[in-house]
Amino acid sequence: MKRLTFLSLLFIQVAHAQKANDVTAPLHALKVDYPTPYGAPKTEAVKSVIDRVYNYLDATTPTGLVNRKTGEAVSLNAVDTNTVVKPGDFRLTSYEWGVTYSGMLEASAATGDPKYADYTKKRVDFILSALPA
Repeated sequence: MKRLTFLSLLFIQVAHAQKANDVTAPLHALKVDYPTPYGAPKTEAVKSVIDRVYNYLDATTPTGLVNRKTGEAVSLNAVDTNTVVKPGDFRLTSYEWGVTYSGMLEASAATGDPKYADYTKKRVDFILSALPA
């Protein structure tokens, strides 16, 4: 009799068990209910994206000094009150650019490609050389 009661209770519990949803289970444990167009990225695809970012940043964050009135390049030994850092899309000395420099160094370490580290070195060297100016 006890066995029959136990089996009946077990059957009832299984029959009334809640279906897993975002309330009854952690989201990471649920199977998605939509088609996912992504999967594990391929190394070549990641490198392609990193290269696009690098090419954009290298082109839009120039190093150099210019005359603010004429736009002509100015050497470090000819700095005057009209000399400014060549304008780009981003400031080379902002907090965010420190994060970018760190990311470039990490990209260089991860890929073995020195151009990312060179990006950081070129800009940090420029900043250091321009300090006395």
